Amino acid sequence: MRKIRNAQASIFERYSNHEYGVRLRNLSEILDRHPEVLELIAADLIDTSVAAVGRTGLSAESVLRCLLLRQQLGFSFEQLAFHLSDSVTYRTFARLPAHLSPSRSCLQSTIRRIKPETLAQAHQVFTKSLVDSGVASLDKLRIDSTVVASNIAPPSDSQLLNDGIRVISRLLAKSKTATGLKIRFTDKRKAAKSLAFRIFNAKKAAKDELYPELLKIARLVLKQAERAR
Repeated sequence: MRKIRNAQASIFERYSNHEYGVRLRNLSEILDRHPEVLELIAADLIDTSVAAVGRTGLSAESVLRCLLLRQQLGFSFEQLAFHLSDSVTYRTFARLPAHLSPSRSCLQSTIRRIKPETLAQAHQVFTKSLVDSGVASLDKLRIDSTVVASNIAPPSDSQLLNDGIRVISRLLAKSKTATGLKIRFTDKRKAAKSLAFRIFNAKKAAKDELYPELLKIARLVLKQAERAR
């Protein structure tokens, strides 16, 4: 059994006076001004064809607030479950009953039931409200250009050779449009791509046998480019 929103706020609700606690309190007030968003969330979470019996789960309001908390802090579901059981401020924002501390699996399965289309509709509701109230303006656009740490694959000789063959061959293929002159050449892009893939995944002995073939294609493409020039 799942409700749309919590019927009554707990008397133990308390936000920290820290800057982030104040921010969460302000966000909570914005959410309270738009109860229609909860109806959108509830449509994804509550199956009206099933009788409202059984154990009481997270309300649609709490699920939405847990989702926002996770997005705000960048938590994993495991971290979110811990902080919801440990922090009074986070529990207050999520409007969790005193007896309820959702597990990682509960949070993950419940939050992922909310469809992207539903979140897009909710976003439109909040955006329209901010624009109408003058808090947000459509005259300027601010984007997040934060750099995200990610592994970068080191370039290999075979991949670099294949890239050169691919780009030069592509330019030769488009040369007629650019110059009006038809240039005859042998397109080796597919062969080079196949060889580069085989070299990349081959063992040392096999690489030594395949590299001369790729180098032969690279020399041919260079000759064709020089002739075209």
